[in-house]
Amino acid sequence: MSNNANLSSLTLSTGTLSPVFNSGTTSYSANVSNATSSITLTPTVADSNATVTVNGLTVSSGSPSGSIALSVGPNTITTVVTAQDGATTQTYTVTVTRGAPLPTVTTPTSTAVTSLTATLGGNVTSDGGVTMSARGVVYSVTATNSGPQLGGTGVTNATTSGTTGVFTVPVSSLAPGTAYSFAAYATNSGGTSYTSVGTFTTLSNNASLSNLTLSSGTLAPSFSSGTTSYSASVSNATGSVTLTPTVADSNATVRVNSVIVTSGSASASIGLTLGSNVITTLVNAQDGTTTQTYTVTVTRRSLLEDWRQTWFGTASNTGSAADTADPEHDGIPNYLEFATNSNPTSSSSNPGHAVVNGSNIEFTYTRSKAAMTYGLTFTVEWSDTMLAGSWTSAATSETILSEDSTVQNVKTTLPAGTNGHRFVHLSVAGP
Repeated sequence: MSNNANLSSLTLSTGTLSPVFNSGTTSYSANVSNATSSITLTPTVADSNATVTVNGLTVSSGSPSGSIALSVGPNTITTVVTAQDGATTQTYTVTVTRGAPLPTVTTPTSTAVTSLTATLGGNVTSDGGVTMSARGVVYSVTATNSGPQLGGTGVTNATTSGTTGVFTVPVSSLAPGTAYSFAAYATNSGGTSYTSVGTFTTLSNNASLSNLTLSSGTLAPSFSSGTTSYSASVSNATGSVTLTPTVADSNATVRVNSVIVTSGSASASIGLTLGSNVITTLVNAQDGTTTQTYTVTVTRRSLLEDWRQTWFGTASNTGSAADTADPEHDGIPNYLEFATNSNPTSSSSNPGHAVVNGSNIEFTYTRSKAAMTYGLTFTVEWSDTMLAGSWTSAATSETILSEDSTVQNVKTTLPAGTNGHRFVHLSVAGP
C-alpha cells in the first residue's frame, strides 16, 4: 500500500495562498476582505488512494469543501491527508485573515478657497469597530487625475489626527485658477474607504489685460499684455476719448480712472486738456489681492502741433519742423508759414503786400484762423528808420476784406508820412 500523504494542489475560493503552493510546504496564509464571510478549500491528493479531510470533514479530492465561516481576524483551516496504508498522514494548515469592517467616511467639503490655499475635510461616521490608523484628504489637479486615491498619479495626501467625527485639513501651494478633485478617506486594519469625489477651483490671480484700445489715436508701443505703459497722440480737435480694456481672465474686474468698466466695453468719455493726459486702468484679479495697473498718456496736440503733424509728420518742434526752420529756403520760417496759412514745403511769396493810396499806405496779408485760435496776434508796424525801438503801430486801422473757415484776408491802413519813404512789416507774436 502507498504511504503518500501529500497534496498535489490546494486552492481557496477567495484569496491567494502565501507562499505559492508546494506539496512539501504545509503552512500557508491568506488575507480576505471583511466582505468575505465564508470560504471553501479545494485539496487535491497526490495519490488517488489517499483520503482527505478539511476541518475534520471528508472532502473528495479535487472538490471544494463545505462553506467555512470566517470571523474577523485569523481563521485556521486544517487539511489532513491520510495515505492508503492508513497510518501515514500529512497536515496542511491555512490561516485566513478576514479584515475588519472598513471605516465609513462621508461629506467631502471644501471651504476658504483662495488662489493658493483651501481647507478640505470630511466626516468619519464609523471607525469599523477597530482602531483607525489614518484619516485625511487626497487631492489632485482634475486634468491630471479626476479620481484621486492614495498613491495615485499626481495625488497629494493631507493627513490629520483623530478618529471619528468631522475633520478639516489646510492645503497650500495650489495653482491659481485651477480645477482640483478631492476625496476624504479613513484607514483601519481592514483597509481604506473614501468619500465620493468633490471638486473646487482655486481663485485666479490673473490681473492682466488681453487687449486695450483707444477711441482715437494709436497706442505706442503696440499693446502687449506684459507692457503696462503706453502713449498716444491725438489731434487738437479731439476733446475726449474712451478706453476699452479687455481682461485676460473673465473673473477679474477693471476700472478706468477709478470707475468700473465692463470688460470689452468702452469707458465713459474722458475729457482731454491740451498736452499730456494720464489715463489709469486698474485690473483686480479674482483673488481680490493681485492687481495690475496700465497707464496711457494721451497727448492732445495744440493747433500748431497739428499743423506740424500735417506738413512734416511730427508734432515736435525739431528738425525741419522747427518753428525757426525754413526747409524750402524762401526766407519765411515755419512759424510765419503757420501764421499765414502758407505751404512750408514749397517756396512761397511774401505774405504781405504794401501799396500807396493817396496819403495812406495799404498793407494787405492773409492770416490763418487756426493760428488766431492758437493765440497768435498779428500787428502791422511801420518805421521811417528801421532802427531798433522805432517800429510802431500808431495811426493804423484794420479792415477784414474777406474770410472763410480757414483764413482772413486783412487790409491795414497807415499814414504814408512826409519823408518820402516808410518801411512796413507784419509782426506775429505767439502765446
